[in-house]
Amino acid sequence: MKVPLLHFGIINQVSNIGGLISGETEIPGSERRDVDRQFCIKLYVACCRPLCTVLKHHRSETRCCIALLEDSVGMLLNCLEMVCTSPDGGDYFGWEVQGAVKCASFLRRVYEDIRQHKDVYGDNCFQFLSCYIWVYCGYGRLRNGIIREIDEALRPGVYALIDACSTDDLQHL
Repeated sequence: MKVPLLHFGIINQVSNIGGLISGETEIPGSERRDVDRQFCIKLYVACCRPLCTVLKHHRSETRCCIALLEDSVGMLLNCLEMVCTSPDGGDYFGWEVQGAVKCASFLRRVYEDIRQHKDVYGDNCFQFLSCYIWVYCGYGRLRNGIIREIDEALRPGVYALIDACSTDDLQHL
């Protein structure tokens, strides 16, 4: 469950500084960004899939580490703020919209798996939902908010979280 925190925490920090370092090999800027984006999409998916597996098959262990799960899912959500909307892409890392939507669809599955096991994770659903609302409204790490296309990809998962929340939790939010 620590993998998203480790990998995307570093990417998030580097993107705030100003760019990913391509190592010793010099790759032209636009090609480097394409490679970085493709790699990061695969890495994002590779982080979401084990989270789904853990949520389904290791419920009691996951329940004991719920704060770590919340942090990992929160980091994955915060990464979806890094959408590059300018045509030249700049010198910093940012998802292309299509790649971000693909990543969001995998995060949506994590949210849906949380809902499927609301008997185990139900007490914490409002915290996942609260994190989503916080980032959506522009209070995430980058203060960008979530764009419409990503919101549409995440929406079924968000509705699943809303469904899993008690009325008291929704009132609290």
